[in-house]
Amino acid sequence: MIENLNLYPKEEFHIAAKVDISDSLIQNLSSNADYVALAAKYTLVMGEAEWHYFKGIPTKNLLIPIQQETENVNKFIAVYYDEQQFIKKVKIMSIEKIQNGFSLAFSDAEEKREVKGIYKHNKYIETQVNGQAVVVQGEVTTMGLQDCLQAGFEGLPLWLKSFCVVACGAVWTGAGLAACAGCLVGLGIDC
Repeated sequence: MIENLNLYPKEEFHIAAKVDISDSLIQNLSSNADYVALAAKYTLVMGEAEWHYFKGIPTKNLLIPIQQETENVNKFIAVYYDEQQFIKKVKIMSIEKIQNGFSLAFSDAEEKREVKGIYKHNKYIETQVNGQAVVVQGEVTTMGLQDCLQAGFEGLPLWLKSFCVVACGAVWTGAGLAACAGCLVGLGIDC
């Protein structure tokens, strides 16, 4: 467990804490089949892994960077914990810099289904599932996926929005991509 960490300081809403490899929750990752499969597939940068917390949200989540394969894409393993500190799910999260914006994508551990939100000029544009815009009866719709992906950038409560919008608005830098990912994972967003 992380010791001597004040989860609710007076002035901070989002807290990122470096991972201690001897932490029992980190040690327990090896018992999760999804994590083990992803760790075998990718080169993880555990030295940059972080716990993410938000004031008022009783869970914590883990963000583990994957060694960057391309310059404009940052990938992470996102491990979501419940209030009892058990793993709820493991996902791949990626943020890609695109012209005039970025895309935010989540995929399951098997990477068979990817849900991606496209954002340009700081606005949500569309949702894609496995590279295709979600279409129902000839019209583009996002039915709930839009709500999740839009919440990941625009739809946050005002007291949280200022943190994640600043982080996600700076995605043209590697640090900005990581900060955006941490902000969103800390909120538990996992479309």
